[in-house]
Amino acid sequence: MSNAQPTPVRARPISRLRWWIGGILFASTVINYIDRQTLSLLAPYLKNQYRWTNTDYAHIVIAFRVAYSIGMTACGRLMDRLGTKRGLSITVLWYSIVSLLTPLARGFYSFLGIRFLLGAAESGNWPGAAKAVSRPNWRQLLQLPQTWGTITARSFTDPVFFFIADWFPIYLVAKGISLKSGLIAVWIPFIAADLGNFFGGAVSGYLIKRGWSVGWARKSMVVFGGIGVTLLIPTVFTTNLPLLTVLFATATFCYASFSTIAIVLPADLFPSESVATVSGLSGTAAAIGTIIVFELAGRLSDARVTAGTHLFDPLMILAGLIPFAGMILVLLLVRNTEATERGRVRRI
Repeated sequence: MSNAQPTPVRARPISRLRWWIGGILFASTVINYIDRQTLSLLAPYLKNQYRWTNTDYAHIVIAFRVAYSIGMTACGRLMDRLGTKRGLSITVLWYSIVSLLTPLARGFYSFLGIRFLLGAAESGNWPGAAKAVSRPNWRQLLQLPQTWGTITARSFTDPVFFFIADWFPIYLVAKGISLKSGLIAVWIPFIAADLGNFFGGAVSGYLIKRGWSVGWARKSMVVFGGIGVTLLIPTVFTTNLPLLTVLFATATFCYASFSTIAIVLPADLFPSESVATVSGLSGTAAAIGTIIVFELAGRLSDARVTAGTHLFDPLMILAGLIPFAGMILVLLLVRNTEATERGRVRRI
């Protein structure tokens, strides 16, 4: 009798696995944004149908952000404990179910409740994505300037983009532009943002291959984005739709280049077991900033209702300046320190 052991069957490796992972994460993120943009695109009509003020609308989108801000940190910890595959599977199932429930909303409180549930569900996407592409106690993390630099990168950029994402159709109507004539323009800034995401990652990656340090390659895109978003400021001087579209598209392209770096910084700086936690903390800070901006947008626009085409001017000026301030803080905080020498943070 032969004592030969059967040859173990080895799992066949998946060709170009990282591209499949990247594609799935991209699809999940696109679905996230489609879910969110549906409400903002319909907002001018829903306001008329349900007689909502801008403050009412602000509270509905704030409900999403409240849940999102809590969920980002909670889901970050969940991803670090359960693992990316299981954690993302749970959150995708959750927000898919909530999305199916959205047509059942019939008024202010039902819209608010469903948006809250959607925010809680979608909050797991970014911590999970950050962990998936990477290679605590919180008190130790919060003692590091690199952690605060990562938090700043998100909290000084995301509120600006989400203000544009959730208020852009209402902004165009306030400028005297009908949604029918501006329908194509509504989507152009978001397409530009998609391109900016690819640009920020591709250029910083190219610079690293050319011998730049990770830190300077990433910061070059931060500077590009921080300066570029200031193009939101000139929008206060025009009601010309093509010019507004170009200014917003360029600004969101630059924002997305900055935002891409903000998303990958946790993986650049921290060990794998802390990546999702830091990403979650930065997402929570960004969501809190977004809540403040939305509340301000609702109340200020209602108070300035007689200002006509200049309804949102103060907010657009702030939207152009805040990422620029964030750029300065990231340059100061994200650096090699004593913690780098001790191995607590990766060298950039």
